[in-house]
Amino acid sequence: FGDKITCGSWKDIWLNEGFATYLSGLCYENIAPEWWEAFRRTRIEGACVVSDGSVWCDDTTSVSRIFSPHLSYSKGAMVLHMLRYQLGDSLFFGALRNYLNDVNLAYGFAATPDLKYHLEAASGKDLTGFFTEWVYGKGFPSYQINWAQDFSNQLTLTLNQTQSHPSVSFFTMPVQLRFIGAQGDTTITFNHTQSGQTFVLNKFPFAVDTIVFDPNLWIVSKNSTLARNAAYQLAMMVYPNPVSNTLQLRV
Repeated sequence: FGDKITCGSWKDIWLNEGFATYLSGLCYENIAPEWWEAFRRTRIEGACVVSDGSVWCDDTTSVSRIFSPHLSYSKGAMVLHMLRYQLGDSLFFGALRNYLNDVNLAYGFAATPDLKYHLEAASGKDLTGFFTEWVYGKGFPSYQINWAQDFSNQLTLTLNQTQSHPSVSFFTMPVQLRFIGAQGDTTITFNHTQSGQTFVLNKFPFAVDTIVFDPNLWIVSKNSTLARNAAYQLAMMVYPNPVSNTLQLRV
């Protein structure tokens, strides 16, 4: 990527270094998959070292900023990973092939909008919001997830989000949660569009003991928390009605 298509300016250096970093990760995914999870986890941690930085380089007078290992490399790589998450493998990799083979870019220069154009053309999606938040915006989100499950297995959860920098009021991303219980586990993706959003899952198939946030490591985030709301567990059922000899109380 850095040789066939070179960044058009230092502001777009992530088009070289973010791709180079992510493609090294794809080597792990396809050749040495035992290292793929560690690669993603390490790059997410690296991206979150800087709480006020963007993938797009906003200070080209600083060599250390241009070649920031946290922003141009780690965060750049994981932003590509999040685009893959949003688009799916077929559309994402198809868009990259079109980008590489664009006669106006190949063996020449590209800027961030050129990559955005090919991702949108291949997917039919408007990615302006994503690029505004994740590429040009600064920082990263932290998630606070409160959940509860009552006696009927109805599961309620609320997804809150805070941001490490005021340049972004909300980072829009689908959020995956893995639900684990004695009877099994399942992973569900939630379309998280605003902080404080509540989801109700009626008649969940099993009693949940644990929830894991972002189990497949798609999202650049830090210090996310999960808390079970004990108040919901106080819900009770009294039966039978009417009662004759024995009153049953189920909590």
